[in-house]
Amino acid sequence: QAAFELINKFKAESQKPPVYFIFTYLSHWRAHYQEGLDYYDMSYRTGLETGDLMHATYAIAHKVHLLMWVGKNLTECKTEAENTIAFLKQAKAAAPLILAQIVYYSIQKLQTIPEQNPQLNFEAKDYEMIETIEKAHNVVFMGRFFQYNTYVNIVLGNLDEADKWNVMAENIIFA
Repeated sequence: QAAFELINKFKAESQKPPVYFIFTYLSHWRAHYQEGLDYYDMSYRTGLETGDLMHATYAIAHKVHLLMWVGKNLTECKTEAENTIAFLKQAKAAAPLILAQIVYYSIQKLQTIPEQNPQLNFEAKDYEMIETIEKAHNVVFMGRFFQYNTYVNIVLGNLDEADKWNVMAENIIFA
């Protein structure tokens, strides 16, 4: 509340994108997740308006991440992720792009029926994603990638595989 009041009092438009972005990490403690989605949208919009591409790009990537975790329809999430990836590539936002690609890849895994797509080799793609994240030196996104793979494998009933990914996630989170 204090940050919002200061922005308004001093007409600090340039501070809206970071404040709106950070607020999403707190809003879920007291409000429905929709509030977080709304603030990601506000951070994205005001970031574009004020030229703060860093917060705009992180906001849109984290919005896709939140949509996935709150259980939105996968087809809707996939469309949102595709649009986000296109924007992030255009904006040359390498780090947020990785998060959006993790979400998109996880949706692909959940929507693929192996018997109908035997040519897809997710194991090889997993290693490509790990390599991409390692090159970016982003330990947070590596942990997220491991968490997503844990989640996907639990949903698909691959509990041994889920356990493998969970151990890797724990090694990062609790290291």
